[in-house]
Amino acid sequence: MTASAPLRETVRVHCNNATHEVAMRAGEVVLPRTPAEIDRERALKAPGGQVQGCVAARDGWRDPAVRMPRPMRDLRADLMTLIHHGDAPAVAAALDRGLDPFFRDAYGPTLLHLLPWLAGAELLPRLLAACLDIEARDTGDQAPLNAAVALGTPDLVRALVAAGADLRAWAYGRMAYVTSRPELAFLRKFVLGR
Repeated sequence: MTASAPLRETVRVHCNNATHEVAMRAGEVVLPRTPAEIDRERALKAPGGQVQGCVAARDGWRDPAVRMPRPMRDLRADLMTLIHHGDAPAVAAALDRGLDPFFRDAYGPTLLHLLPWLAGAELLPRLLAACLDIEARDTGDQAPLNAAVALGTPDLVRALVAAGADLRAWAYGRMAYVTSRPELAFLRKFVLGR
């Protein structure tokens, strides 16, 4: 596998009558606007509208219901390409350079949901240290453990369980039972008591 090009750290987005640079720094989406300007933009759009420009870039990175400007959607697509190619080193490098780990794809999965594509047991401690929610739900009401049971390695499933993923939710037990993955038989004792 050849090394991937590093994920961009900045994008330029059209914002009202200007173009602003939106950057990923220290695990956040950083805007060239003051908190008061951001609050004012949100207040103007509160009566049923959508935020736009750089505020939409920031909000949409973490909330799939917010439509981001095209450059941010392109950055999200580039990140998803790295994930779907299983390029954990490139994703880790992007996090090292300041990528906001609270990213959500268009269907709501977090980086924790996407760990099965990254053989993610190695990235899990880092994402949990960043305070990602181990019980976050995507738009299909699935938690990261559901994705790990369906597609992940037994090591990832064990790591999520050890980190406190809720085994009592009906979907986990059903998923473990339905998949009939012999390498996940250890889940049955937690879910079914045997």
